[in-house]
Amino acid sequence: MLWNAPFGIEIIFKNPSAFWFLFLVPFFWVLACFWFWARGKALRDPWIKMHLDGSFLPGVFRVITRSLIASLALTLIILVLAKPEKKVISNMPEYGGIRITFLFDSSLSMKRAEDLKPNRLVAAKKIIADFIKLSLRDPELKGRYKFSVIPFAGGAIPFFMPFTASAGEFLSALEEVDERTVAVPGTSLYAALAAYEELLFRYPAPDAETVDVAVLISDGGKEEQKAEEVNLVRRIMDILGKGKNKVIVNTVGVGKVLIKGNNERVSEPVELIIRDDAGNFIDFYREKPNESPYKSRLDEKILMDVASLGRGRYYHFSSEKEMAANFKETVLKHRKFKGNIAVSGFEPARTWFLFPAFALFYFVFGYHEWIFRMRRRTHKNLN
Repeated sequence: MLWNAPFGIEIIFKNPSAFWFLFLVPFFWVLACFWFWARGKALRDPWIKMHLDGSFLPGVFRVITRSLIASLALTLIILVLAKPEKKVISNMPEYGGIRITFLFDSSLSMKRAEDLKPNRLVAAKKIIADFIKLSLRDPELKGRYKFSVIPFAGGAIPFFMPFTASAGEFLSALEEVDERTVAVPGTSLYAALAAYEELLFRYPAPDAETVDVAVLISDGGKEEQKAEEVNLVRRIMDILGKGKNKVIVNTVGVGKVLIKGNNERVSEPVELIIRDDAGNFIDFYREKPNESPYKSRLDEKILMDVASLGRGRYYHFSSEKEMAANFKETVLKHRKFKGNIAVSGFEPARTWFLFPAFALFYFVFGYHEWIFRMRRRTHKNLN
C-alpha cells in the first residue's frame, strides 16, 4: 500500500493487514460517550449537587481532547505495525563486463530432503539471496549487476527471470520458486545447462570481453545420474566454452556431508518427507504405496565434474566465506564501470510514527498532570 505523504514523500506499508486494527479507534469515543452519559446522570442526583461547590470535575473539553489524543496515538501505533518504509532515491554505480546466472535446483528432493533444516530448497535460496545482498552491501562490490535465474528439475525454464539489474525484482522472482515451478520430475543437470545455453543464445553478450558466470546449485541428482546424461553434460559444457561467450560454471552442493577419519567425504542417503501446509508430518515420499521410502543423497562427484569442465570451482554450501570471497574476486576482476544511475529504494520509517505515539500516550495516561496542577495552583494564588 502506497501513501503519498506531504512534501513529495512516498511511504509504502508492507503489512497493510494491520490497518484492520483501526476499528479499535472508535473505542475511545464510545468511552467518551459513556462518560458523558454517566456524568449527566450523576449531576441529576440532588445529593451530588449539594457537594459540587469547591470540587473539581473534568470539563467536557478535557475529555474530548483526551479522546482525540488517544485516538491519534493508537492510529500511529497501528501505522508502526503496518511496517512503513520511506522511498529514497540514490545514485548507484552500474557495471557491465560480467553477467551472473543461477541454475537453481528446485526438484522434489531439494524440498523433501530435511538433512538441512528446514530443507535443501530453503538453504539454496539463502545462498543465492546472500550473493545478491553482498552486491548491495559490500563497500567494494556495491552496484548494479546483471543477474538471472533458471529453475530446473527434470526439465528447466530458461527465461523464468532473464538478466535484470534490479535486485528487488530478482529476489521477488526467486521467492516464487518452489518444487512445483518445474513440472518435470527428477534432477537433470543436462536440462539446466541446455537451458543456460538457450538463455545465452537469446541474450548474447554485449561484447567479446563480457564474462558469463553460472552458479549451479543442486544436490547433484545422484538418483538421475546415467552415463548418457553425463556425456550430454560434457557436450553442453563444450558448446558453452566455444564461440563469442566467455563462460565460467561454478557449482554448489546442497546437502549434509560427513567427514570420515581419512578425510573421505560421505553423503548419507536421507528419506524424503511429505508435510502439510502447517509443517506437520504426513508420510515419507514413496514411488508407490507400501514401497520403501524414496531416498536422496548429495552427489558431489558429478558437481565437481561439471565445475571442472566449466573452468570453475565446486563448493559445499557450508563454505559461505570461501564462496563469498571467490564471488567478490570474480566480480571485481571482470566488471566494467558504465556510469551512475538513479535507483529508488525504501528504508524503514517506523520512528516517524513511533516517537509521536509515545509522546501522545505520555499525556493520555496522566503524566502531564503536574502541568495542570501548577496552573490550578497559580490560578488559586492569584485569587
